[in-house]
Amino acid sequence: MAQVQLCPSLFPDDTSACNPNNCNLVIYSDNLMHTGPDFVDSFNDTRVNTHTLPPHSELEAALTETLDLGLDFENIVLDPTSCQIQIKDLRDNRDLGTFDFIDDLQVTAKLFFNEYLDFASVERFEKYILDAISLITQHLKVGTVHRLILSFPNITSSVSNQSYDLFQAAFIKLLAKIEKLHSNKLVENLGVADFSFEQLRALQLLAPKLLPNINQINVSNAQSIDTALVDFCSSNSIELLAHKDSYTTITSNPSKPDPSKLRDCSQAGSDTQSSSFNEIPLLSSQFFTNLKKSNYFKLIAPKTSNTMLPISITPSFVIKYTAIIKNRSIIRSKGYISSLQSQF
Repeated sequence: MAQVQLCPSLFPDDTSACNPNNCNLVIYSDNLMHTGPDFVDSFNDTRVNTHTLPPHSELEAALTETLDLGLDFENIVLDPTSCQIQIKDLRDNRDLGTFDFIDDLQVTAKLFFNEYLDFASVERFEKYILDAISLITQHLKVGTVHRLILSFPNITSSVSNQSYDLFQAAFIKLLAKIEKLHSNKLVENLGVADFSFEQLRALQLLAPKLLPNINQINVSNAQSIDTALVDFCSSNSIELLAHKDSYTTITSNPSKPDPSKLRDCSQAGSDTQSSSFNEIPLLSSQFFTNLKKSNYFKLIAPKTSNTMLPISITPSFVIKYTAIIKNRSIIRSKGYISSLQSQF
């Protein structure tokens, strides 16, 4: 990534290196270890109607806090070569609690993708992964991500259907492309989320050298843990981790994805879930409606824009990260980074 600079009130006159009509907007949350345990509860009580809030609102609350704190040029940076604008939390200039322990930090990052992986999107997903690693290592000032867990919206529990065959072929191609992350020491352990025993076994038969180091599974219902999966991971040195995330998708335009697989954001508070897809969006449609009206876009809108507001905002991925001190299990930093594409 090129050297960033302070963002002017508008794009500079010389924007030949990028197209200012299409910008990558990156929003950082504050270090949630500073915010306190009652952060989400207070957000729900005082800022929005809780009946419209998605059930997993920590990300939305954190990003809204960042945006609501106001404009400060020192916390808005522009990379003119890629048209990437980064908005950091005003509180981010505080000591993250990591500067004295950089060599002792272990960073775990979970990368939630917005779109379905298929053969045509492999190169785009590779770029998302490289961009995410760059964002997290620069933000936390570390050289390596200890665990990188990939979460795909088109993971199903079955391997006996055509859609999974297409996903698996694309996934193997993607793994082969990002294998260099290990040799370059950018990632120590590469993992996946919510792969079943059947999926891992099928992957082993097709590409045994590309088995992930980690499989993170949902343990909201402990009785549903597959013993065959536990045994397979143990036999193949795959670290089995737990999570309680009941979402893997984000969408600002519910009409674009296949409606049979994703439901409208307005239903985000519903308890109904598909047996094959984790459908609860990380960010609600109301969040994107409010974001479009933000004064931030008046700073970055191209001079050719009449309204100074974006036509559309499309999320690319969300990073959920935690940094702990090795051998002490002390969490030093926790937060989110959201990457979105804005079109003027």
